[in-house]
Amino acid sequence: MMFKFDINTVVEPAVKNAKTFSGMITVEPVKTAVDAVIDANASFVKAMFAACQDYSTTVTKTAK
Repeated sequence: MMFKFDINTVVEPAVKNAKTFSGMITVEPVKTAVDAVIDANASFVKAMFAACQDYSTTVTKTAK
């Protein structure tokens, strides 16, 4: 594996910043929808990162 770090150190600040922006939305249903998209995106990024890390680990083990 070339590198390893905690994905939360990247995702959590981005989510916090995005929700700061969405906090300026005054229409509650729109704010709720935007926050849901932000959370879904964060979950997707974390899942994809984990899948890539698992794949990388598998390929590294197989190559030896």
